Amino acid sequence: MRRTITLILISLLLSLSACGSEKAPEGGLSAMETEDIYGTPCTSEVFKENKVTLVNVFATWCTPCIAEFPHLEQLPAAVEGVGVVAVVSDAVDAELNVDEEALAVSDLIAQYTGVTFPLLIPDQVLYDACVSDLPVVPQSFFVDENGQVISEIYQGARSTDDWAALAREALASLE
Repeated sequence: MRRTITLILISLLLSLSACGSEKAPEGGLSAMETEDIYGTPCTSEVFKENKVTLVNVFATWCTPCIAEFPHLEQLPAAVEGVGVVAVVSDAVDAELNVDEEALAVSDLIAQYTGVTFPLLIPDQVLYDACVSDLPVVPQSFFVDENGQVISEIYQGARSTDDWAALAREALASLE
């Protein structure tokens, strides 16, 4: 009985740690050259549209990820100078072969949630920085105008207000 309780407590502690944060990927996304789920080219130039951009990594099967999308959509209106892009982590495999079913589901998610920010297919840069060692989804971090990571990784879904507070911190870090 005591061993069972200990195992349950260890499991709970491990699951709670996934809701925390950790260090963001080294380097940045300045060499990103990919497409969104509709085939529209997208490069790191997308980051120049705002002072900071929240990069959200999600999976099409992740209910909290999808529930968070309306909050992410509201972030740019809540904090001036902040943009959002999302990376569809399950849109490619380790060899970057595209999963057409994941793209179709991503399109349905975009329609259902009404998001207007880009849903990106991982290229090698995004795969290496965001997907290859992905422990949980959703997972997010901020980059500056040059695609350089300026925050830690934030694991788990958040509200618009929570993201707005973190976005203000990211903006302040640039001053």
